Formats: sequence, structure tokens, C-alpha cells
Amino acid sequence: MSLLTPENIAVKYYKSTDAGAPVLDKTANCVSNILKACLVTGYGAKEGAGWTMPFEDVASGNRVLRAGAGVHTGFDLRLSDDTGLAMMVQIYLGMTDVNTGDLKLQCTGVFKHSGGIPDKWVVIASAGAVWFFNNNRSVNSYAKRGSWLFAGNVMSAKAGISALYLQYTGGSNGGARFANMFANDSIPSAYSYVRGAALVGGTVVNDIVPTSLVRMAIPVTASNYMCDVIFFANKDLFIIPGIFTVTDGSIRDVFTEVSAITNKVGDYVVVSTSSSNDDNMFAATDHWEV
Repeated sequence: MSLLTPENIAVKYYKSTDAGAPVLDKTANCVSNILKACLVTGYGAKEGAGWTMPFEDVASGNRVLRAGAGVHTGFDLRLSDDTGLAMMVQIYLGMTDVNTGDLKLQCTGVFKHSGGIPDKWVVIASAGAVWFFNNNRSVNSYAKRGSWLFAGNVMSAKAGISALYLQYTGGSNGGARFANMFANDSIPSAYSYVRGAALVGGTVVNDIVPTSLVRMAIPVTASNYMCDVIFFANKDLFIIPGIFTVTDGSIRDVFTEVSAITNKVGDYVVVSTSSSNDDNMFAATDHWEV
């Protein structure tokens, strides 16, 4: 697993319009319930992504979702205190109950996902990583804006280097207006941005800001070339799987499904990188390179 020798892995694609899909309605544990259904139990005719749930506190809704078998780096994803607007998300190793384990990754602040009127969502997951996206109205239309969460294994530029990564929308802003993934919009990043955290070979690296060759709404060429989203940690380069910026600078409605991209073969869904800017990216829905 490296940049020079990537592996193609199948992923599962879940969305709010599926029959029997759980609802995003700003009630307590709504996002936690969605992730449980997509990763573990499945819903309707769709199976889960191969994760397990070793621990759950039914009264509080707090739960531990464990990455599936065969991933490069196993981990426990702890979800707690989901108010319907925000949720604590942490990565542990070796949890022994819903509250006890070796805490490795925790970003500054909670995952804020629902400040406006959310209802649509998408989850894309492998056995070792998960993306969650939802629409999220800010000061203008929410058709092109939203919140996001990533947790799981990422690909190193060097063979034999494994890493886990955690990042999501949030910040000290009490509303729904969060800076985009690259912290380069007009809103001060200290107010509305949560930096990423990585576990690289046992070492925790905090304060990570991802980057890419292009920045969504800034056109580079009329062609739809896609560029990986990357970050640097411990003098190494890592690629966050399944997510791409697009060179043409077009602004599309979130959750539009697309294919036949110039330099990539596969199926994608348009997702937002921000609830404060009309920016978007493409997320792969059929396979990832890891």
C-alpha cells in the first residue's frame, strides 16, 4: 500500500434516498445511528460495510464501531454525545468497553454537522475507513454546501508506512458556517475550522491541514481532471482515499452522481467541502485506491 503501488479496494455507497435508510433530522444520535447502520447492521436491502460494534450504551446512544477484518491498521471509532447538531468522534486502539481504551486521535472540538436544515446524507465506506457527508444550510442555499467527516486508514507515499487520520467540520462557531477542508476561505480558521490528526507508526501528529493541487472553485482547465487530497506528517506524504478536487472549477449541486472523468475511471458523487462556500469535490463511490 503506497503511492507507487496502490491497491484498488471495493467500497460501499449509502445515501439518504435508499429504501429503509435512517433519517437525518437533528434529533439526538441521528448521525451516530446512520453510521451504525451503514458500517455495521445495514438497512433495507443494503448490507453494512463489514465493521462490528463491540460496545454500546443504549441509554446514552454512545457506541464503539470497530474497523473490519484485514485492514492495514485496525482501530475503534468511538461516537458519543450526539446532540443532533454535533457529536464527539474519537479513534481508539483496543477498547475494552464503551468508555475505556487507548485514545489516539481526537481533534480540537466536536464534529458539527447540522446547523441548518439537513436531510440528505451520503456515507462511503471500506472495511478500514469512512466518509460521511450531509447538506447543511448556512447563510445561503444548502444545495452546494455541507458538512463532512473522515476517519480511518490513509495511503502513504512510502511502502510499509501505515497511518490513521481523523478530521471533520467544526470550530468555535456555534452555527453552521464552517471553513472548507483546506481552511482557505474568508472565515477565520480559528473560528470555524478543525485541523486533522494522524497516527503515523505509533506517533500522533496534530494540527494537520490537507491540501490539493487545485482548490475547487478556482478553474485551472476546462477539462475535468481530478486531483488527490493530501497531507504531510512525519516528513511523509499521505493521500486521503476516495476524495478529489476538480480542475474545471465548476460548482455543482451536492449529491449529483457523475462518471467519465477525464483522468479517472469510475463512479463519483459530488460532495461539499464547506458549509460557508459553494465549493465541492468528487467522492468515489465504487472503489478507492489505497
